[in-house]
Amino acid sequence: TAPKVGKIFPPTCTIATGSVIFSGLPSTGTWTVTRYPGTVTTTGTGSVDTITGIPSGTTYVYTVKNEATCISVPSTDVVIPAPPPVLSAPVIGKITQPVFSVPTGSVELSGLPAGSWVLTRLPEMVTTPGTTTTYKVTGLPGGAYTFTISNASSCTSPPSAEVRISTPG
Repeated sequence: TAPKVGKIFPPTCTIATGSVIFSGLPSTGTWTVTRYPGTVTTTGTGSVDTITGIPSGTTYVYTVKNEATCISVPSTDVVIPAPPPVLSAPVIGKITQPVFSVPTGSVELSGLPAGSWVLTRLPEMVTTPGTTTTYKVTGLPGGAYTFTISNASSCTSPPSAEVRISTPG
């Protein structure tokens, strides 16, 4: 019989391919599962297996061949969704240094993703949620900072360029 398509795992921020759990594979002996298009094969044993490394963007079907070389009919369609977007580091804009009357600085950030995000100020790990594509960080004491952004898919950008805020003197 055709391999039964189970849970499909989409790509993540760190793994660009998906995977699928198959059941109904031959419970004895060695089997070979073949993916079409592409005729990519995986060999294993046992009635359940997870096939990994499946690219997104194409509809696939799978057959299974048992030790007696009998080949099944194709499985139902397996479609791996597109991976989440790769995030760019926040872009540093205008930096305002502290003055005697305002003892903290600020920095304007742009290039933030559309939708919900969380900005993290490093090295203190101070987090701020938001939804705009620009954001002004205020209340920065003297020091050096970088910023990362995480989206709803829990993908995190590389750190921004360093921002140096002087200490008023």
